[in-house]
Amino acid sequence: MERVIKKSVSIPFPIIGIPIRDLYTPYVIMPSNITCNLNIRISEKASKNSAQIREGDLVGSEAIFSYINGFLSELGYRAINGSFLVECTDSPPLIPVFAVASMEILKAVLKMGHSDYITMLNVLALFDEKKLGLDPGYSRALRCAYTYNAVCIARGYDELIKLGSRKLLVKKLSEVACTRVCNAIGNPYDAITLSLFYKLSTHVIGLLAQAVKEWNEEKVHSLRKFLDLYMVLESSIVKEYIGGEDLPVGYSIKSVVDYNSIKFYKVNALV
Repeated sequence: MERVIKKSVSIPFPIIGIPIRDLYTPYVIMPSNITCNLNIRISEKASKNSAQIREGDLVGSEAIFSYINGFLSELGYRAINGSFLVECTDSPPLIPVFAVASMEILKAVLKMGHSDYITMLNVLALFDEKKLGLDPGYSRALRCAYTYNAVCIARGYDELIKLGSRKLLVKKLSEVACTRVCNAIGNPYDAITLSLFYKLSTHVIGLLAQAVKEWNEEKVHSLRKFLDLYMVLESSIVKEYIGGEDLPVGYSIKSVVDYNSIKFYKVNALV
């Protein structure tokens, strides 16, 4: 039996958080204005796909279903076949698209109900870290924001927090290809500097959570000043790590470490 999933989705976007090696950093993920049309075909015909994903590939049909079959194998299910096609209004980060597509396929294959979602987010985070080297807090928060159309906060395997439904308006500026798969960046500074950056990020997350809860012009205006400061520092860390002189660094510019490249987006508004 073949099943078809055709739907338009809002791609979740990391407003706060970059993956840093050997550290679980906190993430805040919000639905974005970037929408994608998913066209997924699922066949229950047995597949011989392995769980290996080719370097640099993440959202092709072979990559998606190799990942799905690896996960199904861990659960004791047989492999499946299928195809995946995505068309987007802008150029979204690949990891969020992958998180959305894999969640949609597994919801259909495993016939998940609403009560199963949180458990699935936690289990998938384990598999993401094991197979793809993704920060589990990042992948959990991405799927949470998509599944619940909410602002989601996560760090590693700590508690997942869901807040109100708010959207981020972003526009891609540029990207830099990685010479090899880049699931995370190395810390270009010392441990003390990284600790101060971490404290700033948790402070800004607290302000953002309060702003989402008590949404008004004054709260949002105050939040934007702190978000701008955070994003300047975050992009500076990424620029220092890459070593590029022409990379965009400035207010409202968000860097996204994205598996085979590092992308830079202009954050236009929170609505």
